Amino acid sequence: MIALEQAHKQELREMANRWNNLIIPNFENEIALLEMELKKRQQLELDAFREQIEQGAAQITRVHWSNQVLDLEKRLHHLSSCGQYRDAKALKRTLKELKQEEKQKAMELARQKLLAKS
Repeated sequence: MIALEQAHKQELREMANRWNNLIIPNFENEIALLEMELKKRQQLELDAFREQIEQGAAQITRVHWSNQVLDLEKRLHHLSSCGQYRDAKALKRTLKELKQEEKQKAMELARQKLLAKS
């Protein structure tokens, strides 16, 4: 009976040693690998989400035209209604360039605001 108890205690010690020296370290290494993998995946998802929002913000951005653009549009309408088509055509080119510049500025401002929030 004593030999059986000692064999049982020896078996428990071996199991505890195996548990402490093999199983737990392997488990901790696996946990560390899974955590790194999860962090990478989360960062990729976050980057994709930010990019998606940034693209959406660029499409949604509403441009509030400056007084200069609005004034040029009125002049263009007035010139074309008076029959001064050459002057209207030159003014239209200028207006188009100015609108493009203001649109770019508005999109950049929206992008910066979005990045500042995230």
